[in-house]
Amino acid sequence: MIRVTIYWIGFAIVLVLLVVYSIFENEYERSKENSKYEQVIGLLCGIFGVLFFIFLATFYVYNIYLLAIRYDSTLMWLSLCFIVFFPSLAICVLLFDKEWKYFNIIRSSFVGISGVVALFSCIAYIIFFIFGFLLTGFSYPMNEDAKYTQYGYSIDILEMREVPYTNVSGSRWYIRSAPSNAYYYEVATESGNTTTKVLDGYGHYVEKDEDDKYINNPHIEVIYTMHECYNMYTMKTHTEVIGENYIICIPENAIYYEEE
Repeated sequence: MIRVTIYWIGFAIVLVLLVVYSIFENEYERSKENSKYEQVIGLLCGIFGVLFFIFLATFYVYNIYLLAIRYDSTLMWLSLCFIVFFPSLAICVLLFDKEWKYFNIIRSSFVGISGVVALFSCIAYIIFFIFGFLLTGFSYPMNEDAKYTQYGYSIDILEMREVPYTNVSGSRWYIRSAPSNAYYYEVATESGNTTTKVLDGYGHYVEKDEDDKYINNPHIEVIYTMHECYNMYTMKTHTEVIGENYIICIPENAIYYEEE
């Protein structure tokens, strides 16, 4: 997962160098000609310009590497958008203010197509970057298949009933339905009263364990689905709860019944 950390650190370095280079370049253009201040600013502008293009080229090669090894789907899309963006932008910039003596319409076509490709690849890169990194809080799944379950907690219940229903979803053009069950269970409150809660079998995986050994302790076991994640900022791994499954543990034909 160190590749993920390298990626966002490299992106941050390139972005910072671009901003600093742009600031010094703008200041250099506004400074008084043939002054000592202009020479100093020009030197700093040149240094940061060279650093920017070196890191940009390195980061570009790194994107090609990540795309070639197919390391991760999110990084693959990011790398593809980044690789497509800069050549198309370069073509658009280089040909934009030129005038061909012959076949100028071809130049205009290249400028238009490369401009559109650069725009869409930039937008796609931003979207993938936001949804892939920033919205996850720099927490990145280590392996999509590395999921496991563990016991979470249990809910003591007084009574349970199962109510079958049909889940309907979709829009006016496409409506789909699926049979499911709603599980209504009563629990005791802190004040000594009871309250009814519902567990939707359509939105959660539910198992039923009917055995007389639960005659004195009917309950619902909550099983967490865990996933190991890698934090790109701290470079450490941690586990996150990404889902919950339920096991209804009740005695046979005692406090559990179905509603027709």
